[in-house]
Amino acid sequence: MNIFVINFKKMILFLSVLAIAAAAGGVCSFAVENAKKNDGISCPIVMYHSILPDKDKAGDYIALKEQFTSDLDYLLGHGYSPVTVQSLIDYVYEDAPLPEKPVMLTFDDGFYNNYTYVYPEILERGVPVVISIVGSYTESYTKTDEANPMYSYLRRKDIREMEKSGLVEFQNHSYDLHTINAQKCASMKLRRESKDQYRERLRGDLEQVQKLLYEETGRYPTAFTYPFGKISNESLEVVKEMGFLSSLSCCEGMNYITKSPECLYMLKRYNRPAKYTTEEFMKKLLKP
Repeated sequence: MNIFVINFKKMILFLSVLAIAAAAGGVCSFAVENAKKNDGISCPIVMYHSILPDKDKAGDYIALKEQFTSDLDYLLGHGYSPVTVQSLIDYVYEDAPLPEKPVMLTFDDGFYNNYTYVYPEILERGVPVVISIVGSYTESYTKTDEANPMYSYLRRKDIREMEKSGLVEFQNHSYDLHTINAQKCASMKLRRESKDQYRERLRGDLEQVQKLLYEETGRYPTAFTYPFGKISNESLEVVKEMGFLSSLSCCEGMNYITKSPECLYMLKRYNRPAKYTTEEFMKKLLKP
């Protein structure tokens, strides 16, 4: 069996696990209430994963290239301005202005097809996006130097190029915690672990991605994107202690950005499945 078939099956398996976790209600282990509607600036966030042109590959976590382009044109055409996590941090901590209608476009896992199909679109329009990489995936494909939009992930050299554009903000999606099985449940604490053991394991994992991205971009990630949205209460303390000023969840809903630093944690996002047209998805995303 060739490498393409093997890796494509692995990607499909991962997406199936994510779908099962979501259906079971495990993706949002709990929700931290962000600011109320009247207290801040509304900021909807889209959660994309893989982007492909082939309709027969489309699914809950694989959107079509034409859908991403349509989404982007819809948002820009309706006066929305894409922002990054740093934009929100600067607003909260530095009183930097936000656009009248901010929106954030995030991409989880660091699929190589984000480079193939998303990157040219944002370069053409000059709009920023946020990509949260899984460090072990990047290291693996850096070693093999495979670059196939169907199954591979961003290599170090892809990250360097995209960072230089000034339009891609890279964030931390864990190094090797993007797994749910009997031995590992994403970034959640395991029953057999003590609190100290868990803290050490989580910190050690996240530090590897911090180091990787600093080496390639000269910047430390400012946000932790929870794998599968799996959250342990104990993780919140570790994330803050490590200097992360924000975190991204898989819970759906509108965000209201205030001057309180707490509003930047557990930011809510709407997953973008292929089953919706742009107009249908935007009704869901942009509702107050």
